[in-house]
Amino acid sequence: MPDFDRALSLTGDIYDAAIDPSLWPEVLRKLCEFLGSAASGLNSHDVAAGTCRFHFSWGDDPHFTRLYLEKYINLNPHLVSLMMLDVGEVGQASRMMPIEKFRNTRFYNEWARPAGYGDLTVAMIEKSANIVTFLSAPHRDCESPVGAVPRRRMEMLVPHVRRAVAIGNVIAMHKIDASVLSDAVDALSAGVFMVAEDGRMIRANESGQAMLKAGDMLVLDRGVLAARGSAAVRQALRDAIAEATGGGVIVNPRGVAIPLVSRSGDHHVAHVLPLTSGARRKAALAAPAAVAAVFVHDTAVGGLLPLEAVAQQFQLSAAELRVLVAVVEVGGNIAEIASVVGISEPTVKTHLRRLFEKTGAQRQTDFIRLVAGYSNPLIRSSDPTRRPALEESSFRMM
Repeated sequence: MPDFDRALSLTGDIYDAAIDPSLWPEVLRKLCEFLGSAASGLNSHDVAAGTCRFHFSWGDDPHFTRLYLEKYINLNPHLVSLMMLDVGEVGQASRMMPIEKFRNTRFYNEWARPAGYGDLTVAMIEKSANIVTFLSAPHRDCESPVGAVPRRRMEMLVPHVRRAVAIGNVIAMHKIDASVLSDAVDALSAGVFMVAEDGRMIRANESGQAMLKAGDMLVLDRGVLAARGSAAVRQALRDAIAEATGGGVIVNPRGVAIPLVSRSGDHHVAHVLPLTSGARRKAALAAPAAVAAVFVHDTAVGGLLPLEAVAQQFQLSAAELRVLVAVVEVGGNIAEIASVVGISEPTVKTHLRRLFEKTGAQRQTDFIRLVAGYSNPLIRSSDPTRRPALEESSFRMM
């Protein structure tokens, strides 16, 4: 089956999982087949707590997953670069760090190699100042590095996963029975609008009616749901509804999460869920002419992730930032830092020298205080006594 047809079939499964989360493991199994990966998962990193959670996964060994969460997350040399991905962007570990260097790291030798993992294809699904959510697919070590095919295939699916996750979160937050979504939408504080193929509104819940009455974000234009705001925003909503009802794979990036702003300055976002087949069709029985549901909910305007703020403030390269995180989180001597990051000891010294110059730090404790001040997601405490001491002769600037 050609890639496009396989992606189209998988897209329908992804949207069904927005309605019924129990379908996610099967979606991830099919994703593994499509990408040729060993496993796949939806996981979130909590920036404030410095922890990771696997929401759904398939193909992973629970033993190694537990080891990763308990010990090896902070040794992952790819994590910094992954957190720098833009929402919707797909990355590949072997493009962030050559596989030969990766295989020199402690993370690879103690965790990835025993688990059988090598390269990694990953997409940024959601990102805020506190939480980053990834769709990840580790590849078999014996097949690594992988080429561009898994990345290209992942790019076809990411917009749909983003929509499904966002809508699923809205539904789950209110603990309603999504299988009877049309009857239960009034329980949602989000605005929900059932629309026909031409965008004509068939039904809106109470929150949606209130939004229409306010008239500052959404209006009915001769019965058709329309956005207020710039021409680009208005067109984005029209395109998103047309794409959702058309049943295609290609999604314009601006139609995945459509920004809306009320007169009071409150920020909202709109997501469009196709209701054309599967579990979604059953969920729309109370509005049989509806082919899409538009969800509009408020959202906090996410700032930079802490590590991004550090990098931007001091103009650090990705390699310098990886060394900084390793110094603060792992401590130890030059050799230990080199083993974590997967580079030579002279290269570690070069990066450290640049870090001292750019940040004005004088010793290890300065690095810890600097990063803790930005609430680094990899740091659980700003107390320098909680970390192994570095060799002052190697790290102190005279």
